[in-house]
Amino acid sequence: MQLSYIHNFKRAKEKIYKKTHWSNDLRRHEIMLSISDSYLININNTTILDMKSLPTISLNYHYRMAKWCWIGYSFNYTHSNNEEFDLVYDNHYNLMADLRFSYLNRKNITLYSGFGFGLSSMKTSNVLIFSFNGPVSPYNSYTTYQLTALGIKLGHKNWFGTLELGAGYKGFVLLGAGYDL
Repeated sequence: MQLSYIHNFKRAKEKIYKKTHWSNDLRRHEIMLSISDSYLININNTTILDMKSLPTISLNYHYRMAKWCWIGYSFNYTHSNNEEFDLVYDNHYNLMADLRFSYLNRKNITLYSGFGFGLSSMKTSNVLIFSFNGPVSPYNSYTTYQLTALGIKLGHKNWFGTLELGAGYKGFVLLGAGYDL
């Protein structure tokens, strides 16, 4: 009788502490649309005019390879213009590869950090382009980065919102909304 009691107690304890695999609780795919403050630097010093940037709009996809590791990419767009001259503007298109490390993984909240590296293309208006180094092409390419110091993802069921603090092409603060697949 005592042997039966110990066996049943052991089985009950195993059920309580039995852990499910992380992929049963956490989604693997996410799609997100985000907006962030833009932090663009005039790469070629092509103008001495004061350029103001609109917020950066991003479309992101991430795949969770492991409980703590994500890979993905983002397509980003921003527009900058001069407040004094309407004909002076830049359009920036960026494709960036992302790597994210999450250190708190719950069903409704995730805390993470990460970085991204990519390539940008800029189209400049054809008016008033000048440089101290000679003529300037209206098309330029350059590399970009984004460092996410702290990211918070809050959600319910499949929908979520996110806030990221960092530095780089997307700026210092990013707000987003998305869907987990």
